[in-house]
Amino acid sequence: MPTPDIILDRFAALAQVEVSDLTGAGRSSVITRLRGECMWHMRVLAGATLEQIGAVMGGRKSATVRESIDTLRARLVREPDLAGQLQSMALALRASAEAEPASEAPAPTGLTPDLRLAVVSAILQNPDLTDAEARRAARFIIGLVTSAPEAGHGEF
Repeated sequence: MPTPDIILDRFAALAQVEVSDLTGAGRSSVITRLRGECMWHMRVLAGATLEQIGAVMGGRKSATVRESIDTLRARLVREPDLAGQLQSMALALRASAEAEPASEAPAPTGLTPDLRLAVVSAILQNPDLTDAEARRAARFIIGLVTSAPEAGHGEF
């Protein structure tokens, strides 16, 4: 199970924003939305308390965290596609939390964050891949492993 700190770091990387943007005082609509989604993932994936989430997210009060999560729940009712987006991000966060950080290579270039997330989601849901193969491929797309294994040699 990933910790709130790991979720914050990996969420920021996948969303292509700085951790300081998510933990800071910025109130732009994009950052506010991403901050709420990150808090929701901490609650769901890590089982973190409101207080733990608040501490990781820049010292926010538990009431602020609760309000952000409640706002996201309300968005789930209004925005039918949001559940799929959250699920895709959750799959990517789980895969990246299980991975060793890459020592050299960045994430494959040429993929926008949305496209990278869609590719990772498709890989993780592919019934033709074993769980190990899917996780390895997803970690490669995210950029957490530096090379894909050769064909016929283990995972992928």
